[in-house]
Amino acid sequence: MTHSTFGGGGGNAPEVSDVYVVAIYDPKTGKILHTHNVTVFKGGRSVTEKEALDTAFARASDAGHQTDNLKSTVSKNPQHGRSPHKIDLATGQFIPVPAKRPLPRQLSERKDS
Repeated sequence: MTHSTFGGGGGNAPEVSDVYVVAIYDPKTGKILHTHNVTVFKGGRSVTEKEALDTAFARASDAGHQTDNLKSTVSKNPQHGRSPHKIDLATGQFIPVPAKRPLPRQLSERKDS
């Protein structure tokens, strides 16, 4: 039987055996500055949490973030990497935040381009 942690009816997808969502965030505000998602499929190469963290910090640095003073937290819930969140500074947990919607002017500018 095949199963996807991500849901949907995309066909005969391989089974997901492990998931890491690494959030790199500002420890003063909880704002997530970079997210790194790792999905391991059954039969694929395993990935350790340390490898996921190391890769997340490397990619954040590659993207221009100064990572020396940033913190990280890891979730096994793939939904945490699919919608906006912040980190609760007291608990280290992912907290959903509303998605930003474009202003009406920004929408009309998109239609013109």
